[in-house]
Amino acid sequence: MSTRTKASVSLTVDGRKLSAKAGETVLDVARRNGIDIPA
Repeated sequence: MSTRTKASVSLTVDGRKLSAKAGETVLDVARRNGIDIPA
């Protein structure tokens, strides 16, 4: 039986260290953390 691990990636936006879950975009992560990314 294979074991799956949940993939995640760490990123830094405006000096804040954030973590994204598998399937999340950078925009999703920013919004979830209250960071506004202007168009």
